[in-house]
Amino acid sequence: KSEYSIFWACARNDVNKEAEYLQSMLEHNVKGVIVEPTLSALPNPNLYLYKKLKDMGIPVVFIHGFYSNAIKNTNYVIVDDVDAGYKATQYLINRGHVIIGGIFKSDDNQGYARHEGFVKAIREAGLDENESNVVWMDSRPDNYMFNEKLITNRYFDKLAQCTALVCYNDDAALALAMRLDKHGIRIPDDCSIVAFDD
Repeated sequence: KSEYSIFWACARNDVNKEAEYLQSMLEHNVKGVIVEPTLSALPNPNLYLYKKLKDMGIPVVFIHGFYSNAIKNTNYVIVDDVDAGYKATQYLINRGHVIIGGIFKSDDNQGYARHEGFVKAIREAGLDENESNVVWMDSRPDNYMFNEKLITNRYFDKLAQCTALVCYNDDAALALAMRLDKHGIRIPDDCSIVAFDD
């Protein structure tokens, strides 16, 4: 009978913390690593640590995304984010919306994939591909997509003409819903919102 213990860490999209935790895992001689990548759409200075794990024969499985151009033969489990973005947008189109906006994240691959599906659905429906109805946000504290104040100050006017919105995740949808409520815009009567991540 074998006994196992779990070493758990949360980098919170901080590559310095990611490096610290990966180094600690190497020092603790872990037998395997499951990772949600940090800022997967950006260059990552910690790829050498993942390569070191691989060279040591320690299996690594990525979830929700992976560093596609940097680590060969990567094992991963991901959602089909392109299809999910497509289906979320198609859901709104099927309910009669023709001015649909979106909030997507720019520093991970899921954001780009969900946007790709969003555009595909808009295009197939013959609707106006108006990129001014799309807001790109990232994980930096000064541009954090879940910050209701930022949605208000920078982006709310861009999205105000839309009757429906596709949000990168529920945190973005909640921040947006709070802002809509403060402006007297009712959900779903005046504006419908779909989001990811349950």
